[in-house]
Amino acid sequence: MFKIEVLKLVSINNEEFIYEFNSGINYFQGKNDTGKTIFYNFLDYMFGSSNEIGKESCLDNLDFAELKFFYRDRSFTLKRTMHSNLNYIKYSEKNWGKEISLNEYKEKLNLIFMLDENKLKVLRDFTEEDLTYRTFTLFNFLGEKSLGNIQDFFDKCSDFRYSMKLTTILNFLFNENLEKIFLLESEIKKLKDELSNLEELTYTYKLNERNINSNLRKLDAKISYNGKNADEVLEYLIELKNLDETKKTKKSRTIAELESIYHSLSEQVRVYENRIKDTRQFQIENENKLMLIEKLNSLISNQKEYDYLITPIQNILKDINTNISFNKYYIKDGTIKKLKEEKNKLKEEIKTNDSRFSAYSLDKKSFIIALIEENLDKNIIDKTKDIENKKNKIKELRENLLLLKNKDNKDKIDALSNFITSLYLSAKDESEVVSRDESLNVSIKYNKKGNILQPTIIYEKDEVIESENYYIGSNARHTLIQLCGYLGFIRLLISEKSYPIIPFLVLDHISKPFDIENGKAIGEIFKTFYKNLPKDMMQIIMFDDKSAESLSINPDKYESLVTGNKSGFNPFFYANSIKN
Repeated sequence: MFKIEVLKLVSINNEEFIYEFNSGINYFQGKNDTGKTIFYNFLDYMFGSSNEIGKESCLDNLDFAELKFFYRDRSFTLKRTMHSNLNYIKYSEKNWGKEISLNEYKEKLNLIFMLDENKLKVLRDFTEEDLTYRTFTLFNFLGEKSLGNIQDFFDKCSDFRYSMKLTTILNFLFNENLEKIFLLESEIKKLKDELSNLEELTYTYKLNERNINSNLRKLDAKISYNGKNADEVLEYLIELKNLDETKKTKKSRTIAELESIYHSLSEQVRVYENRIKDTRQFQIENENKLMLIEKLNSLISNQKEYDYLITPIQNILKDINTNISFNKYYIKDGTIKKLKEEKNKLKEEIKTNDSRFSAYSLDKKSFIIALIEENLDKNIIDKTKDIENKKNKIKELRENLLLLKNKDNKDKIDALSNFITSLYLSAKDESEVVSRDESLNVSIKYNKKGNILQPTIIYEKDEVIESENYYIGSNARHTLIQLCGYLGFIRLLISEKSYPIIPFLVLDHISKPFDIENGKAIGEIFKTFYKNLPKDMMQIIMFDDKSAESLSINPDKYESLVTGNKSGFNPFFYANSIKN
């Protein structure tokens, strides 16, 4: 059983006002600008929405609110402040405890609406994320802005925080392979644990191999350990242990000598690079001179009065060409390349053989040999191939898991489609649109991909039952279909008792797309719905400007938002306006 019983509003002047609720349909009527949508959002706020509703100007003088509801034989009261992040929850008639954060507030509510922890764990394993009652509120609210949507038809799907999670919920809800999926996930988890152990062993192996080779270099060994030549390394160590004194490493140059040569080569490279830079500059200048002299030579070569200049100019040209040729040769000189190659060789030799130039005593060398033997005795095996095999197996199982997760239970989807269709067609006597659809043999098919409610015409052709999509329809017609979709899902989720869902549906101005004649279809649909689900199992809360009678609704609780004492949802807003 679920029922919101009371919503108490308290002003900053400590004034109080109470809204009462009953099981079944609660109808709050008010014209435009009377706070219907504020009331609609306020219920979401009281159940943990993070929207800063306190910033609404019409709620400025509201201090806090308390909402009391009854669920599963227990009474709970929620309290939220409007202008600070103070939240409270208490059970039955107990005293208020300390204030809690919004996250704690939502965690406590999640425990209240979580019916079966084990089933929720199965859902968490399937979706690979924590889904709470807040995620499932996308099934609870149908607002005015989304009326008439039959594709991705839940109102909160316009919010990325909800739409990104809907697909995984639907995959779980309509999956027929949950047992196979559970077994696959268990196998994958086991393989992951084994993979983790193998990776740890491989890390240890690599570390062990690195330690052995590091110590072998200290011994100036001409052998290295590769994981497969332990016997060969041991033979080498036996030879060393049989020696009476430490072998003298044959080396023609010490580290100091190598470093001196390295620095000398670095200086030579620097000098050569500077010379090449200067040479390139000289070459550019000579080429520019050559161009100018050649231009001058072409200008005076055919004029006799300048004969005396020709010979000197030709000599200059010859000298410039000679310089240019020499510069090109110098630039192409391979000396600097050879110097750099030698420099890199020395650098590598210094880097890789540093430890070999340290002098070790016989005792020190014996200690190093003992360390190598100890590491060899560990007999740690490289598991790289096993790791690769495990990873490939996990990848294969994950691909199979994905296929299973996306495989639908057709019978379950058909059952939902049939229920939605039955709700829709139940309004045939109150709506000409629905009546016409019944005559055309229209049914509503739910398509999980895209979360679509698709009107379909079913007909017989050549003794074969066929169907085709039916796209013609008004916004009112689509809104009826959308409402039936909401009711169909809520009934399914409540009946399976596996999901942390609040058992209520909140509607804002659903009559908007309807004319006087077709609006009564809404009431007929509710009547049919409550024949399939008792009123104490799900509460409907409606905010509308039209009368309940015009929608053929006989509400279990009716209240006008505008009375002689108040002008809308917040009763203190009107009083405050009069004072001003």
